[in-house]
Amino acid sequence: MNYAAVENAAHNAWPAIEEQQMPYGILRFAHGYTRRANSLALFDAETADYETLLADCETFFADRAQPAMIRVPGLPFLSGLDRFLSTKGYIAEAPSLVMVQQLNDQPAVSIAARRLDRTSWLDNYYSISGKSVLERCNHEQLISRIESEIFFAVIDNEQGIPACCALAINYNGVVGIYNVATAPSFRRQQWASVLMTALLDWGRSAGASYAYLQVEESNLPAVSLYRKAGFSELYRYCYRVKKETDRLSLEVESESC
Repeated sequence: MNYAAVENAAHNAWPAIEEQQMPYGILRFAHGYTRRANSLALFDAETADYETLLADCETFFADRAQPAMIRVPGLPFLSGLDRFLSTKGYIAEAPSLVMVQQLNDQPAVSIAARRLDRTSWLDNYYSISGKSVLERCNHEQLISRIESEIFFAVIDNEQGIPACCALAINYNGVVGIYNVATAPSFRRQQWASVLMTALLDWGRSAGASYAYLQVEESNLPAVSLYRKAGFSELYRYCYRVKKETDRLSLEVESESC
């Protein structure tokens, strides 16, 4: 599993509501829901003219009343762009890890996750996560654009109360895990580990060879959980954002940035 394969899978698994193809990447907009869907995704920036790239990005987001944001993977061929953005007053936000694991042929024995439809899963997600329901419209619109198979999953406790939820997306044999949330009263009780096992089992049954996820490096409990589940770091990234005192704030992505 390499950088290009993960980036391609992640782009197709988590589409923006509006996208504009550029020679060096894709400008993405989703009304402020998640940084990933509201930033420039770089795909062929090794030989790009940085001034042109930045001007295009600033124009695109200014037209949408949103701060210019560029997702910069921490890879050698993008180090020059990262330094350039720093000199232009772009600060680094939300340093994150991309973690992957190879899926073997034998699924682990796990408690079966309950599979929901999109609407029911969103009901559970916003109840479990405690996130503002004002985000739901953009969230649902984004999910509705996903063309790959989605496993909307929830794990219930012994009394049938939803404890943890997430969704898994299978794109060309690569499974991405997104929107992991555990209800506050069920945290530190291994429910997320149980759900992770169920999601990976589903990925294997769907014919996937690899799984990936993205998590902010400051979210130490989640990073620890994913390492115990068999994931290892492949590369890192951050978002470069123009430093402005009055810029709009985007949702902080914890386990699905």
